[in-house]
Amino acid sequence: MLFGLYVRREALWAGFFADDYAQLGMLDGTYPVQRAPYNLFSFSDGSKAEGARLMHAGFYPWWADPQVRLVMLRPLASLMIWCDYKLFGSDPFGYHVHSALWWFVMLATIAALFWRVLPVPQALVAFALLVCDEAHGVALAWICNRSALVSTSFSVIALLCYRHFRSSTASGGARWLAAAMLSYSVALAFGEYAICALGYLAAYELCCGTGTRRERLRAFVPMLAPPLVFLCVRSLLGCTVQRSGVYVDPIDEPVSFVTAVIMRMPVLMSDLVLAVRADYWTFGSPWTHSWLRRGWVSQRWVFSPEPWRLVHFGIGIVACMLVALLARNTLRRESQRSARWLLLGSVLSVVPVSASFPSSRLLLVPLIGFVPLLAAFIVAGFQRFRAFLQSRRWRALVYALVALAVAVYHVVMPVSTQRDEVAGLRDGTVNVRDAILSMDVDETHFAHQDLILLAALEGGTSMYLPATRLRYGHPAPRSCLFLSYVTAPYVLSRTARNAFTMRFSGIHTMLATSGEHLLRSPNHPFRVADSVDVGSMRVTIVELFDGRPRRILVEFDRPLEDPSLLFMVPRPDGYQRFALPPIGESVVVPAPAVPTVDVARRQTSRS
Repeated sequence: MLFGLYVRREALWAGFFADDYAQLGMLDGTYPVQRAPYNLFSFSDGSKAEGARLMHAGFYPWWADPQVRLVMLRPLASLMIWCDYKLFGSDPFGYHVHSALWWFVMLATIAALFWRVLPVPQALVAFALLVCDEAHGVALAWICNRSALVSTSFSVIALLCYRHFRSSTASGGARWLAAAMLSYSVALAFGEYAICALGYLAAYELCCGTGTRRERLRAFVPMLAPPLVFLCVRSLLGCTVQRSGVYVDPIDEPVSFVTAVIMRMPVLMSDLVLAVRADYWTFGSPWTHSWLRRGWVSQRWVFSPEPWRLVHFGIGIVACMLVALLARNTLRRESQRSARWLLLGSVLSVVPVSASFPSSRLLLVPLIGFVPLLAAFIVAGFQRFRAFLQSRRWRALVYALVALAVAVYHVVMPVSTQRDEVAGLRDGTVNVRDAILSMDVDETHFAHQDLILLAALEGGTSMYLPATRLRYGHPAPRSCLFLSYVTAPYVLSRTARNAFTMRFSGIHTMLATSGEHLLRSPNHPFRVADSVDVGSMRVTIVELFDGRPRRILVEFDRPLEDPSLLFMVPRPDGYQRFALPPIGESVVVPAPAVPTVDVARRQTSRS
């Protein structure tokens, strides 16, 4: 465990980012809409009035669906953040230490589970593989995602109690059942992520349960009570997700959920089996630019996720076939009965997380049941190597070498990835924060200006910009409006004293990425001549390409030279002011970029 924390040690200094700022704003009253301390995962309730307030404040972009609902029922997770806020205020280090403590608790519960159900060598190897996996990085570094750590901890405790219940006498079993139901209820109160544990409970009865089918079902049914109550309360309170293109609600959108499972489950399995990050499906392959330079792929691979997604889906199918082959040849012995239970539970637990956009951080619970399969294969490889030393059977040596390669790959690959990912995450959040705090603005008048980001990157560089400035005692703009998340330059043509058009060329369009789909589903597209009013700004769709906006008209309620309007673009050297052309002329707006640490330091030193 200490080795795992050492690899990810930069997580303790990652600071606040993304939804952390939104939740802190809810607690100090600076979020555009009011939220109670137990409701910090309610970002928008789906009402048009609240959607308009979020857009007018600049927290949501102009293209957001005014009826998008992003509400998660996580009352205990919310109250835990509220406690952190009372204890640590605006110092993120205390929050991160708290997350690290829960990470240790989660690992301890999983270690206890492995120790009780697996042979000792297999348990040790499985735990080592689990600690090294890349699923932990974001969960450990992102304060908002701590709920997954706590929810997983109590879910595993529930599994342990349920196992004791099924192996106890009638009198003692009732207490263990009550403990399992209580633990599971607490896990669900920390987040819907705990639904994944149902897969393991069902798999236990299928693989290890004793008695007739009716007796197994009678034992399992009480464990359905906590999730059923949770889902009922969730529906009654409206804690659901609607009209988002990356989150799918299984109850409100069953057909879309089934489609998402079919498409996303192989992608998540490719992460588990082959360490091909599920995040690549969401944010794009890191190798695409290299392939483009070599002439292996077209430009469409860079600006559209679909070509890579087809490849990623194929890799996922191969991963599923490898799991079936590995299980068939490794888990046949009776001593691997518990590993069969855990593997089946792992596969079933991937189904609920398919409702969210694919990411390695979703695989904490599925990982628990998958690593015992790898561990069984690796331990068997060690045994085959000993057999080779005694009998010189070359087939045994080949098996042992393959097992060694699997072990090295599933340790070296994720460890190196985690080290770079967490360090990059820390650098990125610090760089963006420093660049935001050292923007070239007049601090005395900034609160009376509307900041217009002509191009932006999702998250910290745009929607959380005002919250970041307020968090560290700097004035925020009256509103922060951003026009595009497209990572490509475009032509800005001045059409009037108060208006200009934006036009992307080639295959570049808006609303083509997961970051844009978060707040507007492709099922609710724009049409030509559609208009959106956002406070002092009005956006009209002028041209579509492949059903997505390629040219828009942006109009303001005052001349563009008015000093209350400030136009900027995030660049590698910080947020740069941008001068608009005269009427009738055009200019190219560069693609947005994340500020670098050196520039942020230079800006800070100048100020």
